[in-house]
Amino acid sequence: MDALLDLADNWLGLRRIEVVVFADDEPAASFYGQYGFEQEASLRRYAFRDGAYRDTRLLTRLRQPAQSAPADEETALEAPPAAPVRESKEGKLAITIRGIEIDDWEDVAALRESGNVIYYTLQIPYLSRDAVRDRLENMPKNQRGLAAVVKDRVVGHLGLHLESGRRAHSAGLGMMVHADYQGRGVGTALMAAAINLAENWLALSRIELTVFTDNAAGVALYRKFGFEIEGTLRDCAFRNGRYVDAYLMSRIRDKV
Repeated sequence: MDALLDLADNWLGLRRIEVVVFADDEPAASFYGQYGFEQEASLRRYAFRDGAYRDTRLLTRLRQPAQSAPADEETALEAPPAAPVRESKEGKLAITIRGIEIDDWEDVAALRESGNVIYYTLQIPYLSRDAVRDRLENMPKNQRGLAAVVKDRVVGHLGLHLESGRRAHSAGLGMMVHADYQGRGVGTALMAAAINLAENWLALSRIELTVFTDNAAGVALYRKFGFEIEGTLRDCAFRNGRYVDAYLMSRIRDKV
């Protein structure tokens, strides 16, 4: 462990190291605690062991970084206001949910570049349109992609990332909605379809996701579908010149 932390801190410049241990493994938790790891989350039904789903703990160690220079005002993304919880005041949209297709790449490229989508997701700015198309053409076999379509235009995209082995009952979820269509039922339609697919067709019993702690609209949407906060991930991602926290949320289906 000493060698690993030396490599991570002094040669790779890593800010955050995380490890998952079973909830009943006190010796492991104590061992990592000696090296500054702290519990951030309790992960329900995280892995299959000895005939049953077991809970685990997420432990992390943060390294205090050197003082960083402020982001260049000319190149940094302008930080939008905290995402509000909005009620739609417009007419109900006719939303169709279907599988994502390679030919959707132009709409997906426009979607990710709209408004606050980059700011409130883990997307990277200035991704080329060719790269967006390449991602759709080479989607991993363990990923299921859904598209929300309004008037022949893809305005929302959701991905389910299926786990394997002893975590085959689980999937990670990521979603983005075009800024012009946020608060108008697109996210709700995508979530309903994804949960139906996950639980009624793929036999999944755990869906997990991360959402930035300042994304009030996202947190409210996920809570509406039964997701609960399992912990706060400190310095989870780098955004617009600084590290930001995120919630780890999950939805558990008790009976499959």
